[in-house]
Amino acid sequence: HFPLSTVGGTENALLCAVIALGKTRIYNAYVTPEIENLIELLTLMGAKISVNGTSFIEVEGVNYLRGTTISVIPDRIEALTWIIFAAISRGNVLVENVPFELMEIPLMHLRKSGLDFFSNSHAVWVSPESLPEYGLQPFEVACGSHPGIISDMQPFYVLLALSAVGRSLIVDYRYPERTAYLEQLLRFYPNSINWKPGEIVVNGSTESIAASVISTDLRGSMALVLAAIIAQGESHVDNVHMAFRGYDRMNEKLAGLGIRTDLNSDL
Repeated sequence: HFPLSTVGGTENALLCAVIALGKTRIYNAYVTPEIENLIELLTLMGAKISVNGTSFIEVEGVNYLRGTTISVIPDRIEALTWIIFAAISRGNVLVENVPFELMEIPLMHLRKSGLDFFSNSHAVWVSPESLPEYGLQPFEVACGSHPGIISDMQPFYVLLALSAVGRSLIVDYRYPERTAYLEQLLRFYPNSINWKPGEIVVNGSTESIAASVISTDLRGSMALVLAAIIAQGESHVDNVHMAFRGYDRMNEKLAGLGIRTDLNSDL
């Protein structure tokens, strides 16, 4: 029984339960699209798993698992990262393999801020013409669990709010203490962010400045990397591996966007 539902904990519990003797019950599981993808894989391998409701999983252990093949779902957090980066950098960016069916609410809030991106069945195109003539509109969003805006997306909505014209409010009721990165982000945007547990107020339309910052956590650190890219001048992000571990082929993608970085050789 998880005191707080967790993706990583649910994944590990599933992996142990499928080959454990007897029946395992997982209470307060976090059944996200990624967990459903894992369950689909394990079921194809011969596992016996049933999901009841949105937070209870039963697993009957088996003696062995067989090999199989399955497609991994696209990363919705990475897709959102690049869409918002394209907006705040005013660039021309094509984001492919966007899992629209998993991102209806996050994308709806981008539209409501005034971001008029072009999309087809699998990709999003953002260009300077996607931005309103008088700038992105301030907004209020609540971060929590799927299918809404999940807490891992919170730092990127803060970045978006910094580029909006006016005051925005971002509430995080799932992880109210997820604010460590804000002290560092404030170095790029002085006097633009105020916060208390669960609530972040952003005064947007502030020009960013170059800064030296320290990575704090995966998503917050990625927000720092994006802020460093769009800031005028040379910026430094220490322990950048905190951000890069959540993004596949990051160096290659940055180079593809024409972004020049100086990375330590061990990254």
